[in-house]
Amino acid sequence: MIKHHSKKIYIRDHKAIKPEFVGKSNKVRMRVVDQTTLDTLLLTDTIMLYDYKVLDKLQGDYNKSGLVGVKATTYIIKDKSSRFDYSHNVRRELVMGCVKYIGDRLGRGYKNILLKLLDNKKLSKKQIDWFGDKKKVGKLSTIVNEFYEMWNKG
Repeated sequence: MIKHHSKKIYIRDHKAIKPEFVGKSNKVRMRVVDQTTLDTLLLTDTIMLYDYKVLDKLQGDYNKSGLVGVKATTYIIKDKSSRFDYSHNVRRELVMGCVKYIGDRLGRGYKNILLKLLDNKKLSKKQIDWFGDKKKVGKLSTIVNEFYEMWNKG
């Protein structure tokens, strides 16, 4: 299936969408290009692609872990009845370990802004400016990447 992308971006329901022509027919589908706050930061050239990829990996694990929308102060892993599928639990452990590692290495400020980004909450102008500081975002993505490397080594 060949995909042809248009460079034109349209705004609908406060989301940026762009047409994508599929195959050799005249079929068109509209694709949302800024589904998350992180996507928006990349599209507005606020963060670099490398930093985006590292933070997007963490956000993907956060979403798959089931932590999205959890308002509890503790994340106690609950056993699943009659099933031995612990992939969500492992991802939760990975994400919460990474967030704790960020807090320990870089401080509460970095941890709080990372959690806001992972929760896909709207950022204030001050927070967007924080992400515009390439040194701060670079430091954050470096530590996240460092944690993933330690995690993978076991």
